[in-house]
Amino acid sequence: LVIVMFVPTLIFGIRGMSFKRGVVPLTVMDANKYAEDISQVNILLNTPFTIFRTMGKNKGFQEYKFTTQDYITENIKPIKQYNRQVLEKPNVVLIILEGMGAEYFGIMNQNTNIPDYKSYTPFLDSLARQGFYFTNIYSNSIHSIEGISAVTAGMPTFEKAFVQSAYSQRKLSSVANIARKFGYQTMFAHGATNGSMNFNGFTKQIGYESYLGRTEFNDERFYNGSWGIDDEPFLQYFAKEVNKMHSPFLATVFTLSSHGPYTVPEPYKNKFNKGDILMHNVVEYADFSLKKFFDTIKKEDWYANTIFAIISDHTTEDYYDYYKQKIAHHRLPIILFSPNKALIPQGSSDTLGQQIDIFPTLVDLMGYQKPFRSWGRSLLSDKAGETPRAFVTHTQFYQLIQGNYIYVLDLQGEVVGVYAKEDLDLIHNLKDQITHNEEMKKGIADVRAFMQDYMDRIIHDKLE
Repeated sequence: LVIVMFVPTLIFGIRGMSFKRGVVPLTVMDANKYAEDISQVNILLNTPFTIFRTMGKNKGFQEYKFTTQDYITENIKPIKQYNRQVLEKPNVVLIILEGMGAEYFGIMNQNTNIPDYKSYTPFLDSLARQGFYFTNIYSNSIHSIEGISAVTAGMPTFEKAFVQSAYSQRKLSSVANIARKFGYQTMFAHGATNGSMNFNGFTKQIGYESYLGRTEFNDERFYNGSWGIDDEPFLQYFAKEVNKMHSPFLATVFTLSSHGPYTVPEPYKNKFNKGDILMHNVVEYADFSLKKFFDTIKKEDWYANTIFAIISDHTTEDYYDYYKQKIAHHRLPIILFSPNKALIPQGSSDTLGQQIDIFPTLVDLMGYQKPFRSWGRSLLSDKAGETPRAFVTHTQFYQLIQGNYIYVLDLQGEVVGVYAKEDLDLIHNLKDQITHNEEMKKGIADVRAFMQDYMDRIIHDKLE
């Protein structure tokens, strides 16, 4: 009888006393919320809890011995260093868009030749034209927490997400940690219920000093009945909180309304109801909310010396056949904008890139000149020897786009296929040509070198 009575208490304790949507049971990462810094986290954890929560979580992490450290240093370049001269440190506002892949952006589809294509981002398209945008970027993540770690800390996801593994408490190089070392104030905001998807724990771990969520917003009139606060009111709240920060600052906001179940707020249901799928409607609402956000902040003194970086956390629903292709599905937008053209000029690039490139790009633009760990590269640096590439996320394979080919290797490093870079649905396997093709041999060697370095740095705590 005592055991039966104790079960509800046990369940509530494991859940962290919350059954709100998006709030997952307590994990090791939750300790970050209560520590001053990551060095104190293990003091807050108890052994039985840690054993239970990390049991089996090492699956997906193994050491490889494919090549030498010299080859990795020369060809993968996991340590980056830039020397941009910056007279006045710019503010940085990083906007992470929930689920909004390149499919929805007109500016990203000028050359896809999709019949009867329609854009759902008129404001973001116009902002991109005033700044610098990249049209050939691919995702390194599948889920939101993976997207946050890819964007802010340059951590791609393959068989098992780093942030959901037993290694999740490693110290990380991140845009927030580096910004703080460089004298920036940092803040992360997301309108969901506090505790959703471990965002508040992870963002504190990587250097964000404050976190704003549904609790801090504190006005349930704008709760969407599902995940959290609608984008329009939350972005206006975020704008007010940014006004309280001292320059230079790094302020990051993660939008919410384009997350399922894809509901537009009641006052706008007749305004945004013309999409072919529900996702189109909420994308258009998110775009509208961002326009109102920019209308508010462009009056502020800090606006003129600010870089805005816009990227998605991952992709979601595909409507057009082009984006239903295996690789095309993972295309993301990257938009950089500043009212100060000396910080971000106007233009565009179809250079190959990936989600984890946004981290070193922002570090470069801040003017940080010390070495840091990053498998991505600054998209605005002309530093020689940094190969354009994209490790496209997949839970069963390592996929690399580099040069003229797409490489697919299994989790043991065996070649599954090699495809022409235009073969975005991976139909025509060219691996019988490897023996006589030096570029293919190099691409395969680079995938394996990355696999080796990625695992080595995670397992042996070398991620700073």
